Amino acid sequence: MARSSSRDEFNITTTAALAKRSGFQCAICQAVTVGPSAESLQSITNIGVAAHITAAAAGGPRYDMSLTSAERSGIGNGIWLCQNHAKLIDDDLVTWTVAKLDDIKRRHEANISRTLGIPRATIASLFDLSDYSRGPSITPREYAFVSVKSLVGAYKRVITPILRDRALTKDAELGILMCGSRPEDDSSQSHETPWTAFANADWLRWYLIAQKNDYNAALDVPAKQIYGLIPAWPDSFFEFLKAMVVTNTTFEWQRHADGYLMLAQRK
Repeated sequence: MARSSSRDEFNITTTAALAKRSGFQCAICQAVTVGPSAESLQSITNIGVAAHITAAAAGGPRYDMSLTSAERSGIGNGIWLCQNHAKLIDDDLVTWTVAKLDDIKRRHEANISRTLGIPRATIASLFDLSDYSRGPSITPREYAFVSVKSLVGAYKRVITPILRDRALTKDAELGILMCGSRPEDDSSQSHETPWTAFANADWLRWYLIAQKNDYNAALDVPAKQIYGLIPAWPDSFFEFLKAMVVTNTTFEWQRHADGYLMLAQRK
């Protein structure tokens, strides 16, 4: 007897909605699933799958006989995945339960919603955890001098722990060093997480004079000359704070092994 081919598949509208609500990213690993193809100017490559949370037909993974055909083929029963995870969830039913997939989908879509309009560089580059565990390589790229009393109020409040730690008054002067790469300069080969280092202004002047006179000073700023570090450059710091809020990422002041304070992601 011939097997029934009846399956409650997603229609084109539902498939497209799942992909868009997922930001065209796999809900599990966040891999980008849709992009250009070199075949033509209009061609695309799609490695995404509108996967069923409960199977489209009896005998399939996580099949739920209590669902109607409309519910089984509805958007509530779908999750957008890369091809690898679409296969994985059907091969390991112990790990990938209905409840777990529902929760992953909900959390992923909520995160996509929260991060709409936030540049990827802000989220990915400023929250690059590889630098937080050991502290960054502090090689100046740009610099400035600023008095504490001239700082914008909101910025001054953020770095107050640094000022208190070094007993710096409103009349103190800070050397500000921009280290790493600007977010817009991001590339897989040269990108470094952007940091602002607050340093001893007198030392920074000596450093600049030494460089001007071809003195072979060390590239990295000596740790003892650093007052503190914050992620992001001054002109993008408030964008960084916004990304912290929308992604629910918690940062706190931590004492680096070399003695200075750094604003780093809570472990």
